[in-house]
Amino acid sequence: MKLIVVGDLDFNQLVSEIEEDVMQINDKSNMVSEEKSSKIELKSQMSKISGKVESPKFSIGIKFDEQDFSVKRPQLYIAMQIIMENLFGLSGQFYQNLQSKGLINGEIDFDINFNRQGDFAVISGSSENPEETVHKIVKQFYQASISNVEFEKQKRKLFGQEIRQLDDFESYGIEFIESVFDHEDYYQYYTDIQDFSFDDCVSLISEIKNKSVHQSVILFSQNNVDK
Repeated sequence: MKLIVVGDLDFNQLVSEIEEDVMQINDKSNMVSEEKSSKIELKSQMSKISGKVESPKFSIGIKFDEQDFSVKRPQLYIAMQIIMENLFGLSGQFYQNLQSKGLINGEIDFDINFNRQGDFAVISGSSENPEETVHKIVKQFYQASISNVEFEKQKRKLFGQEIRQLDDFESYGIEFIESVFDHEDYYQYYTDIQDFSFDDCVSLISEIKNKSVHQSVILFSQNNVDK
């Protein structure tokens, strides 16, 4: 196990607090039944919960396993970033269609994670008609396609965003140290973006559609959840 911490911290105090937390976790684990070793398959379904919100909110999780794909994480991440931005970015036609029909309040947020905790993406936002919105988003994602022109546009945008993130030392430091521990070349990722082709993207989009599962949840206001 490796722990990476970046920031202005008291090292001894941090270690002491971590040790206390670990001891508490170990104590609680004795009361939890042993997990089954079989892989849990996430099914496509929608959950509804209630909370103190003015406008309903939704979140869609898309789960995939790097081991199921013909390429490694950098290429999968690049493909996901490009297709997500093309679909849900402010200039994307699909996003604009949702907005013009009054199905979305504000922006659609998306986050893509390829790390030791798993490979997944989360799409979230706010809508007065969340069930219809979620249905349209999921359908559009699994029918997604991209033109060569849009691909080149999103690829340049992604490369620029990644370069600018080098200014964030805390984030950059964590990712760099992780790559060292994993015996990977951190800067290879930037070359991977430049070398990523339109054909690569089209092929991976097809794989992602066929090798991923999704789960959605809608947060209604407490007064509307039973309606």
